[in-house]
Amino acid sequence: MTGGADLTRPRHIRHSEQKPEWGVLPGSLNPGTIRGGYPRVDATNAFARMMILPLGQGAPAHTNTAEHLIVHLQGSVTFEFPKSNPGELFRLEPHDLLFIPANEAFAYFNSGKAEAVWVSILTTAGVWPPSGSPVAP
Repeated sequence: MTGGADLTRPRHIRHSEQKPEWGVLPGSLNPGTIRGGYPRVDATNAFARMMILPLGQGAPAHTNTAEHLIVHLQGSVTFEFPKSNPGELFRLEPHDLLFIPANEAFAYFNSGKAEAVWVSILTTAGVWPPSGSPVAP
């Protein structure tokens, strides 16, 4: 469910009713960087997409103006941050979490023995929690 979704009502998106989309990310059909995802779910200031990374595939270093929250579900994927943490690798296993700041250059590759799957949540960088929120201090 993408742009134009009704953001005033709860939505339940059943995994069984979704089909993976290949080629939705820049360069994602090129050998070595093949990756896909299920249709994204939009919110007011964020969106989430379940990502799929086949064995032996990865993504070159790139940036995004959004913050990323990664919830790793299946397989193993390794992230690297060539500018802020050169040479340091962050290998994610199922149930690991990763935060990537806005405008941070990052690359990733499947470092396991099977397909890797995670939920990628992109949100605007800003003040959290919003004023008036029940989670505000």
